[in-house]
Amino acid sequence: MNASKGILISVGTLVVAATVGPFATRAEAQIPSNGVFYGCIRLDRDQDESRNVRLVAQDEPCRHNETRVQWSMTGPAGPVGPQGIAGPTGAQGIAGPTGAHGATGPAGPAGAAGATGANGVTGPAGPQGPTGATGPQGPKGDNGGTGPTGPAGPKFFARMNADGTIVTASDNMDPNPNFTGKFNNSTGQYQVRFFADISQCVPVSTLHSDGSAGTIVGFTTNGFTSSSQVSVHLFAPNGTPINAPYDVVVTCP
Repeated sequence: MNASKGILISVGTLVVAATVGPFATRAEAQIPSNGVFYGCIRLDRDQDESRNVRLVAQDEPCRHNETRVQWSMTGPAGPVGPQGIAGPTGAQGIAGPTGAHGATGPAGPAGAAGATGANGVTGPAGPQGPTGATGPQGPKGDNGGTGPTGPAGPKFFARMNADGTIVTASDNMDPNPNFTGKFNNSTGQYQVRFFADISQCVPVSTLHSDGSAGTIVGFTTNGFTSSSQVSVHLFAPNGTPINAPYDVVVTCP
């Protein structure tokens, strides 16, 4: 080989020469372009089985007795090696930032019932509700016992003659003829006065026989001439005023 100075790389029968001097190639030919070597190959002068290869740039042409070749720095991928043993656990890394809030998950199953809590304080009374419908009539109750006799109420009564004189009367009647008796120059008009306010009471009068004229038939009317005085008017059945004996009783609540 006629190279004044060179570096030979042999792979099998392939010899790669990078020459300097008169046969030197461009400097950039010794640097792979994008991981790819470019070269020109020819037989040596001894006509042996070796071949000479010189590196050229990507855009550098080969001579007329050379053939252009190229190859990658990276060989084909080898078979997958066996699984290596697990390395030691690394140190704890620093905490990363808080992630975004995740979506709400589905509701879980109902938990068991808890123990009964203590009674709370009584709340304020609510407003009065509307009156409910009347309920059905209840059964009749047993008769109650007879109550004690109440005190006797005041008695107001008088039995009068036809001329207005008194036959008998209660102790609370006023016997003064100016207030109890027959009106002067009148027919069938009488009045009876008591020592009490009887304006809220009910007077009742009836005719009675004095035994000399037999049964007297007629009717009476009553009113008040004052809060303590009752007026009595007597009439025959045809409405004509008559003088006759009568009784008057005043009932108070």
